[in-house]
Amino acid sequence: MKTDSGKRIVCVLFLMIVFVFFTDNAHGGGPIPSTWHGEIVGRVFNKVFRLPLTIEIRRPFPFERNPFHLFLGAGNPKNIGHIYLSSAMRFNTSRGPATLQYLSMTLWGNQVKATLTETHGAEAAKANGFSGPNVSAAQASPLMRGVLRNAWGPTEMFSFSRGATLMLRFQGNRLSGTVQGTGSSYTGTSSSVVYQARMAARRVR
Repeated sequence: MKTDSGKRIVCVLFLMIVFVFFTDNAHGGGPIPSTWHGEIVGRVFNKVFRLPLTIEIRRPFPFERNPFHLFLGAGNPKNIGHIYLSSAMRFNTSRGPATLQYLSMTLWGNQVKATLTETHGAEAAKANGFSGPNVSAAQASPLMRGVLRNAWGPTEMFSFSRGATLMLRFQGNRLSGTVQGTGSSYTGTSSSVVYQARMAARRVR
């Protein structure tokens, strides 16, 4: 009986948090679905960046165990500071559509914390990453340095490691937040790189 009572209390508290989150962001009927445009500013390795940002929020994908589905994107792979975060992705398999979840999200009132808990590297389905300087070339031997610079140019892609975190705070039609984590180069030819940034955006839809 005590166990059932405890579960009911947890369920009620969760529903109350979700209710507060929705009513605090009543613009347009709540944040789901919504689109936000803004700017992300930060540092990766030894380079600073400032890029336009887009955040999209929608209902969770089938079998996604999050209060909503989140996509965050800034720049393109050629831009230092480019970032791509998706809470889950849908894939077509021989057995039909499947959902792979990457981020685990929790709500506290009008704040959201998302943590990268699964990279799905075993399924060869890594999805969340960022661009930084060509660290592989900088750290390579003199013999390989020119090869890596010619291969990738001034930037290279990194995959976020488990534990990367995204924090968002919603205030009406505005949001602010931070993202930080470490990543390894897709080719495994450099040491881990730290990505840190803050962001601000306005709801456009």
